[in-house]
Amino acid sequence: MSSDAPALSAIIISLNDEATIARCVRAVVEQECPEPFEVIVVTSGHDRTAAIVREQFPQVTLIELPAPALPGAARNAGLRVARGAYITFPGSHIELFPGSLAARLRAHRLGYPMVTGAAMNGTQTLAGWASYFLDHSTHLPGQPPRVLRDPPVTCSYAREPLLALGGFPEDLRTGEDTTVNLALARAGYTAYQDPQIRFIHYSPCRTPWQLVRHHFTRGRGAGRLLMERYRRERTESGIRPATVGRTLADGLGIGLVAGRLWRITANVARWGAGYRAAYAAVFPLVVLGALATWAGKWYEITRYGLRVGRLHLPAPFSFRAGSR
Repeated sequence: MSSDAPALSAIIISLNDEATIARCVRAVVEQECPEPFEVIVVTSGHDRTAAIVREQFPQVTLIELPAPALPGAARNAGLRVARGAYITFPGSHIELFPGSLAARLRAHRLGYPMVTGAAMNGTQTLAGWASYFLDHSTHLPGQPPRVLRDPPVTCSYAREPLLALGGFPEDLRTGEDTTVNLALARAGYTAYQDPQIRFIHYSPCRTPWQLVRHHFTRGRGAGRLLMERYRRERTESGIRPATVGRTLADGLGIGLVAGRLWRITANVARWGAGYRAAYAAVFPLVVLGALATWAGKWYEITRYGLRVGRLHLPAPFSFRAGSR
């Protein structure tokens, strides 16, 4: 990298976000940071998002994709032109708090290739709060700085490991970052969480119906990741139904929903001072969203089974495509 390259690249991906893009970009370009950073906006779709960025923020690098793009393709388009040693992706549904980029850069400078922070809820409806707890119970602001044992849900990256991995998968509607985070964790890269890195997340889940639809879609993405793991284990170890069955059983049992709810509740109890009353009020909707995610996994796994024929599942899950 050249000596005049920025320390950090902030890549904002957007699809038809003319109503929110100015808020997001302004929160990034107005950050104060002790080292240089660049802002890249990648837009696709058919509304005025690109025109708004061009008119209001001429200092950013604007990439206009010719057709609506999935998140992985949009991320990779920005990654190809990014020059920073570290890469962050504040999406169009994110608003950064002042000082967040500086805190993120400090955490990366400690030697951590993956860095995440604390999320606040920007969708102040009952469904919005439920979605917040479902998505961000591991990002509650009451947590101390810590090294994470598991891959983070969302994070920024050291540039070189991300490039070595080949960037993000471009065929997923959701979960493209989860795929990368899991791969980096398997390769031995660690993650760090610093609550000084703060952002507001604006969920699309304003109503219970939107909550169900959104988390069903997220469940489908998780189901596709589970199928990738299934295929990888079959390739690496041969057809070993017991091993592969255990892999799939992790994502099929209704106990998965209970376990997820227990973890969310424990996180709120431990780190959610000031959020506990809100959590109690929306808990039925949290259950509904968790069930929608589980149903989305089942839907995607069943589609895979019907497509390829036989899945080596443990009884009573085994079935053959076309069977009745």
